Amino acid sequence: MGHCLETPLSVPGIEPGPWHPRHPSGDPRAGLARARGGKHLSMTARELHPEAGSKVLLMTPTVSRSKVATCVLWLSPLLVLCGRTPSQTTQLVKDINTTPVRPYTASQPEISRSVSGLDQMRFVVMGGYAYFTATTFGSGEELWRTDGTTGGTTIVKEINPGYFGSSPRDLTVAGSRIYFQAYDRASGSELWVTDGTATGTRLVADIVPGSKGSAPTSLAVLGSKVVFSADDGKNGRELWITDGTSTGTVLLKDIRPFAGSSDPTQCVADGSGKHVFFRANDGNFGDELWITDGTTSGTRLVKDINTGTSSLPSYIRPLGASRVIFSARDLSAGQELWISDGTAAGTHIVKDIAPGSLRGTDFRLNIPLGSTAAKYVFRGNDGTRGDEWWVTDGTAAGTILLRDVNPGPGAGSASEGCASASGNLAYVSCHDGSAYSIWVTDGTVAGTKPILHARRHRGAPIPPRTMAWGGSASPASTPGPGANPG
Repeated sequence: MGHCLETPLSVPGIEPGPWHPRHPSGDPRAGLARARGGKHLSMTARELHPEAGSKVLLMTPTVSRSKVATCVLWLSPLLVLCGRTPSQTTQLVKDINTTPVRPYTASQPEISRSVSGLDQMRFVVMGGYAYFTATTFGSGEELWRTDGTTGGTTIVKEINPGYFGSSPRDLTVAGSRIYFQAYDRASGSELWVTDGTATGTRLVADIVPGSKGSAPTSLAVLGSKVVFSADDGKNGRELWITDGTSTGTVLLKDIRPFAGSSDPTQCVADGSGKHVFFRANDGNFGDELWITDGTTSGTRLVKDINTGTSSLPSYIRPLGASRVIFSARDLSAGQELWISDGTAAGTHIVKDIAPGSLRGTDFRLNIPLGSTAAKYVFRGNDGTRGDEWWVTDGTAAGTILLRDVNPGPGAGSASEGCASASGNLAYVSCHDGSAYSIWVTDGTVAGTKPILHARRHRGAPIPPRTMAWGGSASPASTPGPGANPG
């Protein structure tokens, strides 16, 4: 993955546009850019900075002079950090939706995003193509793919013919196939699979016969199979497993029999791919951490973390080869970071970051560092400094505050937005009490420094998760503290 940042669009021929009046704090998500001559208005672009030879997708909804929303796909071979001149110009890959969806004005960027039908959080890469969902007037929201060329940007299949679309969700790569939830009139929302071709895109299983659908969610790869949550209309929402065939799609375990649903959610494979961790409620211990190896007997409660009620494990992430790190709460420490190796003895609190406080950290904003996710940068609150950026390696000693960017009781600096970069770096958004800025960190105190100071009225770029493929990436040199590149 290359260096990821979200900034106001900065390419030749593009100049910063006005900031949204409904965001006086300078929220960069309201940023606009306009091509010279007023031909288009564009929502904030997602910029990625890989090595030359890599391909970068900039997924942006646009608004034409006639004030109608369209959906476009951009490609940048190399886009350099913080507004510096790109070595090659950013080009439009394809104007996917050339037909107006509804009247629109540039003062409502949140509507622009929903109308465009382009969701940057659902991009996955398989076989040299990036897959995503997009909306057109004639086909609605369907599955698309691109190789970075106009001719190579096509709809994979119109699963639900007509302008409603199939609304693909939870795109999950498993080897040479992608599993996802999709809707059609005959089967409702069910599990689908694709090999990237129209003929290879098919319904896996009609779990609930008829048009109701089982609404499969929370997909996770387990070896050659995929584990997911679904409701068959008989056993409630429980844990299922599939090998990609109708006969090989079965209920893995009825965790809460005769009493409704265990509602498995947040299914996440560990680094080895041999186990999937998830949250479920068996009716006896509340919402707690569970694990499965793909067998009924191997699907079990890991630990009753919060005895007598629920610990609500959330934001479960793999840590190294065989462990996961997550947020959970108990009666003594409140909500804090926990770690688990799949055993009760190996499941424990990492560190009580905010002693005596029930708030602690929710681990919602987290960034893996390294190819094996051996560390995470995350937003934490020790009850004294407010929200700041921390790092953890899963140990108490290795869980530390990186920088107190905005000193003062409860002040805090960590704001929304984070992105991994080159595997070993993370970009985060901070506010020092007067202005936003972008910081870069390698997970050490010495390696945590500002690289872009933004003006107060413009806010700071919020780096999202974006998508690059087709080349390796390596860290670029970054300016030192106090630098203001571009």
